[in-house]
Amino acid sequence: MTSIYSGWLGLFCVVSLSVSGCGPRNIVGPREVAGEYTFRYKSGEVEVLILRDDTTYRQELYRDVTTYRQQGAPLYTNSGSWSYRKNRVVMPQWLMFCNWPSVDEIRPTPRRSLSLEGSWWPPTHEREAVILLAENSPRDYALVRVKNRNEVK
Repeated sequence: MTSIYSGWLGLFCVVSLSVSGCGPRNIVGPREVAGEYTFRYKSGEVEVLILRDDTTYRQELYRDVTTYRQQGAPLYTNSGSWSYRKNRVVMPQWLMFCNWPSVDEIRPTPRRSLSLEGSWWPPTHEREAVILLAENSPRDYALVRVKNRNEVK
């Protein structure tokens, strides 16, 4: 794993496993997980997942980080409801923007999947919360919670 996320996430996993004997802790409730999460593709597009505490979600794909920061029109949008169990977040009717399992290749048109599930990692002193959708070599599909769109690079 060579992504920017995998280094700290891998270290976090090892520390969590050695200290607690298990993976990330269980989700307490929707409010804890709610927020805006982003993933930036190698080609520059920005995928956004907005989880609301009423258990609805909105998924967006922006052409580039500038369009996202300026709250321009997304290329695609999708919405639905989400659920959780233990440390897993489940999003039915997810749009796949990439050529799964490769997160480095954007599809010409999104493909709807029945459901996508990811591990939720709570925030630490070093980083915000993360939803890890897939561990792929050389790059993980990890959406990181953002507090301010202007901080996304």
